[in-house]
Amino acid sequence: MGILSFSGRAGRLEYFLVNIGIYLLSVVSQLAFISTDPITGEASVSPVIIMLLLPTIYFGYGNAVRRLHDLGHTGWVVLLSLVPFINLALSFYLLFTAGNEFGNKFGPPPGRSPEITPEAQRARAESIARQAEEQMSAQRSSSSHSYVNDDGTFNADDIYTFQDR
Repeated sequence: MGILSFSGRAGRLEYFLVNIGIYLLSVVSQLAFISTDPITGEASVSPVIIMLLLPTIYFGYGNAVRRLHDLGHTGWVVLLSLVPFINLALSFYLLFTAGNEFGNKFGPPPGRSPEITPEAQRARAESIARQAEEQMSAQRSSSSHSYVNDDGTFNADDIYTFQDR
């Protein structure tokens, strides 16, 4: 997926770092390709700068769409960035709001493997609970005396005996 894609999810750190990279690329390209006329003092923009800045727009919107996906929103919300003042609020929202902890319809959380989805996590938790139950029942059946009642509470009389052993 990565920086060239509009699909998938991007965490806060990736969003921040990609935006810093875009900003630095645009500043460097502007400094390198904007020239001033020595006679009139007017600045002229080279066509090269436009060619360099177009990819930054693509990367910027792709980055914002992936970040919106991490928050559980559709990528079309990025169009709000075209509205003055709302674009600032959207930028702060994307930068400071934590993403969904679990997988959503846009994929697994950034930095986690695809098999960690809510369904996979539930299945793993059920498997661990089943194994723990089997181990507890095996321990109950193998010991002649149990310090734990069937409801999981300790026998008050046996706690001191258990500590003494």
